[in-house]
Amino acid sequence: MSSLFVLNAAHLHLVLNHVPTLGMAVGLALLLLALIRRHEVLVHVGLEVLFVIALVTLPVYVTGAAAYAHLRSGADFSDIAARMHQDVALTGFAVTEFAGFVAWCGHARRRDSPSRDPGGGGRTTCRGH
Repeated sequence: MSSLFVLNAAHLHLVLNHVPTLGMAVGLALLLLALIRRHEVLVHVGLEVLFVIALVTLPVYVTGAAAYAHLRSGADFSDIAARMHQDVALTGFAVTEFAGFVAWCGHARRRDSPSRDPGGGGRTTCRGH
C-alpha cells in the first residue's frame, strides 16, 4: 500500500507542478491589467487568484518528496539534478507563499479601506495601524 501512495503522490506532483507556474503568470497578468484599467473588482480577483495559487503550491511542494523517493531508484536518476531541483523548488515555494500572503493582505486592505468604509471600522491584521 505504501508504494501505491508514493506512486500516486509522484503523479500528483507532476500534474500539480504546472499550476503554480501558470497560475502566478495568469494572476500577475490579471492584476497588472486590473491596475492599469483601475478596475477594482478585477484587482480583487487578481489578488484572490494569487492567494489560491499560494494555497495550491503547498501540496505541490510536499508531494515533491514523494516524487523524489519514487524516482531515486531509477537508472537515469541524477542526485545532483534532484538537489538543484529541490533548491529551486524551495525558492519558488517561498516566493509564491510570500506573494500569496501579500495578496491576502492587499485584498484585506482594499476590502476594508477607508474609501469603502467611511467609519474606518475595518478590522484586519494587515492594515498596519
